[in-house]
Parts: sequence; C-alpha cells; structure tokens
Amino acid sequence: MFDLLHEAELVIADVSSKVEDVLLALGIRFGLCPTRTLLVAAQGSVPAQLTALRVLHYRPMDMSPGIENAVGFRSELVHWIKQVLTTRAVDSPVYLALPSLRPPRRLPDPASAEGEVAVSEAAVDTPEKPPWASAVGRDEYGRYAEITIADVRQRFRWIEPGSFRMGSPPSEPERNADEVQHTVTLSRGFWLADTACSQELWQAVTGGNPSRFQDDPRNPVENVSWLDVQTFIAELNRRLPHLQARLPREAEWEYACRAGTTTPFSFGDNITADQVNYDETAPYAGGKRGWYRGRTVPGGSLPPNMWGLYEMHGNVWEWCADWYGAYRTGAQLDPRGPQEGGGRVLRGGSWGGLGTYARSANRSRHEPDYCSHFIGFRLALGQEQPAEAA
Repeated sequence: MFDLLHEAELVIADVSSKVEDVLLALGIRFGLCPTRTLLVAAQGSVPAQLTALRVLHYRPMDMSPGIENAVGFRSELVHWIKQVLTTRAVDSPVYLALPSLRPPRRLPDPASAEGEVAVSEAAVDTPEKPPWASAVGRDEYGRYAEITIADVRQRFRWIEPGSFRMGSPPSEPERNADEVQHTVTLSRGFWLADTACSQELWQAVTGGNPSRFQDDPRNPVENVSWLDVQTFIAELNRRLPHLQARLPREAEWEYACRAGTTTPFSFGDNITADQVNYDETAPYAGGKRGWYRGRTVPGGSLPPNMWGLYEMHGNVWEWCADWYGAYRTGAQLDPRGPQEGGGRVLRGGSWGGLGTYARSANRSRHEPDYCSHFIGFRLALGQEQPAEAA
C-alpha cells in the first residue's frame, strides 16, 4: 500500500473510520507529497484527531438526495457484495456486485418538464419516516427520528454500522483488567436515544416516577432496576407497534459512546465538569480538581459527542442488555455477551462517580433487580442481528 501511496499522483483518503490506519498511511504520504492528498469524510463522521485539518465532506449513499429510497439501495448493494465475497476472492467485490444490482432510480429533476411536479430540496433531504416515528429530520449530526407518548418526545439518532476497537489499550491510565482491547464489527445500524430516558417519558408510559431528583421532568429517570426497565420497554412496544424498543448491547453502547474516537473519553484524553456530570473532586489521571453537583442534570444539558448523543459519560449509569462477562480475544462480529451471569452490564459512570468510571471503556454490573439513584438507562431501537457471544 505504501508503494502505491508513493507513486500515486493523487491520494484520496476517507477518514470516516479506522483512524489509526488512515493516520499511519497519511503520515507517510504527507512526508512525500502533502499537496496531492485529499481528505474526505462522511458528514458528521470526522474523527476528533482530524478536526483541525481541511476535510471534504460527502453524503453517504443512504443520505443521497438524488436516489429514490437511498437506504434500500444501499442495503441491496451490501447484500450483493456479501454474496460475491462468499463465492469468490476478488480485489474489488463492489465491481462484481454491481452487475447483479438494479440501478438506483433517480428522483425527478426539479427543473422537470411542464406538467410534472418538481421535488423541493427540503423534501429530497427529508429521511424516510419509520412507521413508529412522529417526526424525522437531519442535522449536523446526521439522521434522527422522534417518538411521542402523551405529548412527551424522545429523539433517536441513527447509528451506522461499522467497526471499532472495544476496550482500552494497556497504555490507558486507570484502566481495568476486564477492558481487553479487541476489534468489534457491528453489521447492522440501529437507533439510539440521544439522551437517557427522562422522568417525563417514564411517567408517560408507567404512570409513576421512582426517581430521587424530581425537580425537573427532563432529568433522567433513576432508581430503576434492569427488570423495571424490561417492564417499561414491554409497555412502550405495546403502545407503539413496530418500535422494537430494547436496551443497547454493550458493544453498541461503547461504539456509540466513542463516536469514532479512540481516546479515554469521546471529548479527548480527559474531561471537565463542564462536559460531564461527575464528581470532579476525584478527577481522572491527575486532572485538575473541580466541582461536584451532587445530583443529576436534565438530559441534553451538557455538550453532545460527535454523533449527537448527550451525557454518554456521567449523569447516570446506563443499563445494557448483556450479562457481564470476560471479553473474548480476537475480532468479533455483533457480540452479545455470555448467556448468563451474575449481573447485567452498566456503562457510563454517574453524577456521583470518579472520573475514571466515566471512561468509554469502563465496565460495571449489578444484579438485574438492583436499583439506585445513580442508575438509569438509554433506549435503543431495532431488531437485533443474530450474533456470536462476546
């Protein structure tokens, strides 16, 4: 690959994912011919390490404003590529897949002939609306959809499939032994709530509120067990057919928390109380001591990560679907965790926790019937992919 980089007149590098490989290749390329290297990235997917560089943004295929049912076309393309890969070894499976693929249907030209209805730019850019959604849209973070229960809204972000390094490297300060780093691929995208479940949403579904901090209905619901959450989800799915609400898998949670980053936090190597609601009197890795709120804050109060997700670090611990267990070594596809265990996974840290607990890789767990005013949850949507154990 490096020989090709040296000989090429122009190098186009997509920096949307696999940051380490891109940086290694570009480090060599920049030393040879920096003016002929073009950086491109999908909208909303520029890694934090590269935000200072000039990057040309493009819309992924499933966001194309010119293709009718772009999401379906992308899905079909992926299907045919997988078919090709299972039948033969090729250098470019995309090219062999294309002859089997029906060409995408283009949307009508806005400057169409007289008598035809022109499609407005706003209509073209509006994502396809799932049957359960009360509203959909797109912003600087990508696609979103909302649900409404008794006038209470919850926004969900579309999380694209992809690969990442789960766990922490040996060099990460204050890491734990159960954070063995390994590559994980999530083959199917999913919707994830942009905030932890609020008290107002919980109350709209259940009629009650077990939380300690009830001064603001936007505060995350806490003092709920994993079993309580399953009852809540069952009722939510009953009210909104086709929603397929669930808890995120542990791998899904960390993938979304990192949002393309490889640092201890999605904000970088350390955090402050202005970014994360945690006990800053116990900072991470020699950081500056700060202040301590001693309570939760309303969802969406603090800065989001690069995928538009709020309070993935701190505020409340978040239940995950998996039983806790040791990671398998080696690459994994859609991991699910062990079949049984002594506790369900908790992620993210809380308003009362140390800085290290809020790291992207940090893991905790509790019995499914345990509840605490440090613990809440975040909803995921979408059918799960049949997968191997973690």
